Amino acid sequence: MGTEISAHSPNGDPGGKDVSPSDPALIIYTSGTTGTPKGVVLSHQNILSNIEGVIPYFEFNPEDHFLSLLPLSHTLEFTAGFVLPLTFGATITYLRAPVASEITTTMKEVSPTVFIAVPLVYKHLHKGIMRRLASLPTMSRAFMSLAKRISFLRPTLARRIAEAFGGKMRYWIVGGAPIDPNLLLDLELMGIEVLQGYGLSEASPLLTVNPPGRNRRGTVGLPLTNVRVKIAASPGEERGEILAQGDNIMTGYYRNRKATSEAIRDGWLHTGDVGILDEAGYLTIVGREKNMIVTPGGENVYPEEIETLLERCHLVKEISVFGQKEGDGVGEKVCAVVVPDLEVHQALPKDERKRPVETLLEEEIRTILKTVAPYKRIAEWVLHPDELPKTPLRKKKMDEIRRFFSEKRKQKTGVKAG
Repeated sequence: MGTEISAHSPNGDPGGKDVSPSDPALIIYTSGTTGTPKGVVLSHQNILSNIEGVIPYFEFNPEDHFLSLLPLSHTLEFTAGFVLPLTFGATITYLRAPVASEITTTMKEVSPTVFIAVPLVYKHLHKGIMRRLASLPTMSRAFMSLAKRISFLRPTLARRIAEAFGGKMRYWIVGGAPIDPNLLLDLELMGIEVLQGYGLSEASPLLTVNPPGRNRRGTVGLPLTNVRVKIAASPGEERGEILAQGDNIMTGYYRNRKATSEAIRDGWLHTGDVGILDEAGYLTIVGREKNMIVTPGGENVYPEEIETLLERCHLVKEISVFGQKEGDGVGEKVCAVVVPDLEVHQALPKDERKRPVETLLEEEIRTILKTVAPYKRIAEWVLHPDELPKTPLRKKKMDEIRRFFSEKRKQKTGVKAG
């Protein structure tokens, strides 16, 4: 590379132009799960501001080793998994393929200290740990199970599990979608404290994060040190749309003034997400405003809440919850498309394995839904044979999922009543 530069620039100066902080650094297109993708224009200042806002919460250093899983077209990976480690002179290892077996193999090989991933990856890692524990000899399995419940034994369990992931991990970080707090608790009992954050491409992308040592499961943490977050709630309400302000907020959507003016009003980014801020400043996400289902009775249901709940089912590999209008009536029914976990089904005891996965899944779903208000329960759901359709950024393509559900209803095949 140095030879090439010298050949074109005898003085060794690669040339180029001066860049100002407000100049565009990149354009990242939103995933377009239900509509036309928009180009999010992020300046150099936007991205560097995001790095500056997260640094005070962590102790990154040149010895850190990041394991990169998400594509660089994902804003979280670009900022936190690429620019951030470069800022400290840290090392980055890129996976050959984003599959669970490749993750664990690479972790053993390179011993990373920082891992950033979406909830689905942590769900697969958790299942992998549980399968490994289940395969241990009876006495070892009993000890490991006991260690989760007895505090002074947990370090032994944590050490064994840490070794399986390279033994040097300092920060496990999750973002990009909701994650079940129960899953986070179970991982924590095994020595894996996962720090959840929140953001969106329009914010470069980080708005909040749970700092190490001040982690509050079930929340997405505190605003970055240079970000302001507030809730636009109706009088008497604690929940409302999340608004954000800071130097990390995008300059706008590429060649789309109308969309920009709708997203940024009075200097605040309107995220479209609904949340609650507690007295200590921690943010909890309730759901996405545009995803909210209004039932025929006028009650509000956030799909994310139901999805997080049902992901606890052992036989649920993936699920998508949404509202479906019924004729010309008012409101929507709560519906879902479910991908069964056939590997879990095959690993069940012989007597259970003989029963159809649909039957077992239906029993699991009904049992869990008894814990929520009747209006939140799924009225109809269908099984999907493969992975749910997703965008390149691994977000669900809701238009395709709804279309699949509608086709199944027309065929009257595999539709389950809630």
